[in-house]
Amino acid sequence: MAALGGSALGAYSGAVLGLTGSLVPCSQRPKGLLCTRLSAGIGGALGAVSGAVIGANDGDSAWDHALNASIGAGIGGAVGLVLQGVVRQYG
Repeated sequence: MAALGGSALGAYSGAVLGLTGSLVPCSQRPKGLLCTRLSAGIGGALGAVSGAVIGANDGDSAWDHALNASIGAGIGGAVGLVLQGVVRQYG
């Protein structure tokens, strides 16, 4: 069960990191959307495999990573809500 959870968490994290890491470089290419999709897909696949390996070998470590990810998501969401009212929006 930890391997499945680690795989899901790794796929999500890898896809998000692949997407955000490729936004600027891919936006300077003629096929930027395809480049961004490929980067997110490859990042998600690598993250899923890595998460499955971690979960299969050390279930406690996978749950620790999941707990840390949920804490980070909560803090990031709270900061986003605060900054939404503070930072001036540009159209």
